Amino acid sequence: MRRPAERTAAPPAAAVPAEEASRTALSAVVADDLSGAAEVAGALLLRRRPCTVLLQAPPAGSAAGARGTVVVDLDHRAAEPAAAHAAVTAAVSALTSGGSPGGGLLAVKLDSLWRGNVGATVRALRDQGFTVVVAGALPALRRSVVDGVPLVDGTALARTDLWHLEPRPAPERVADLLAGAGPVLEVGLATVRSPGLARVLARSTAGGSSVVADAESEDDLAAIAVAAVELVAHGHPAADPLVLRLDGTHADPRAAVVRLAERAVALVGARDLVLTGGETARAVLTRLGVDTLRPVAQLSHGAVVSVTADGRLVATKPGSFGGPGELHELVRLLHRLRAAAPAREDARAHLEAL
Repeated sequence: MRRPAERTAAPPAAAVPAEEASRTALSAVVADDLSGAAEVAGALLLRRRPCTVLLQAPPAGSAAGARGTVVVDLDHRAAEPAAAHAAVTAAVSALTSGGSPGGGLLAVKLDSLWRGNVGATVRALRDQGFTVVVAGALPALRRSVVDGVPLVDGTALARTDLWHLEPRPAPERVADLLAGAGPVLEVGLATVRSPGLARVLARSTAGGSSVVADAESEDDLAAIAVAAVELVAHGHPAADPLVLRLDGTHADPRAAVVRLAERAVALVGARDLVLTGGETARAVLTRLGVDTLRPVAQLSHGAVVSVTADGRLVATKPGSFGGPGELHELVRLLHRLRAAAPAREDARAHLEAL
């Protein structure tokens, strides 16, 4: 599967410290005008992410060794659809020749009021074999998508006069702009904010659909980006976690911990681990032969992710710490970290560089 292409009005501005580990997944951004390209560059600078803005597509393969994110302005906002299609085709072909720079996500920056060649851009991406996730929101200016409808300050875009200089009426729905670009699936806010978002995206894109995802907030955009990164890293959502736990029926708690550790070692294989309870964590790691942990991220007080000498990620937390969603959030954090360093043999060196 080709790398998903994500369209976002602007990268999320709210920094979540744990998500810094997945920042390398954004390899290139194609913008439809210079102000949009500069907007993306500004957001990357806030994250201390190196980037370069190009005013034309680079020669094929020349960006493969670039450090950080390559942002290209194609200046096709006012172009005819055929010209926009050709420009996007040439740019993404050049950026992904021999693998896109950094091996990660390709984002396409379009106008947050949905002006310009949205449909032609999506068609060009699909014609090149990309799957497409369209996530349109600019929370700072109260521009969002709810139930597939583009909104400005809570009012449907089609009910405003913001398209008065455009040659056609504003769209009632984002999907209206994608007519002729293949099947489209709309994903609502409830799904965007659910743990199953990555699986929904995978099923939809595997079936040949582009996805139009609702988004209102920075958190919504971040969730969509993380789900897209999971598709890039795995070609499908991360496998369902293997859950092992004590059932509370053992008379001897220490013997139960030993039994749990033995069963875990027999089943986990090369999986990354989320371990809760100090005694349990120690028993599992001892049986795996792990004698050194290097902490690389902290989700909350006491909930720490470390990397082992052989590149396994291990999250640990005290048994009495954290809310009801803590274990789920630790699993999501491991997915993001693993997306940044998908190969076990490279994980330690990669994470040490973050």
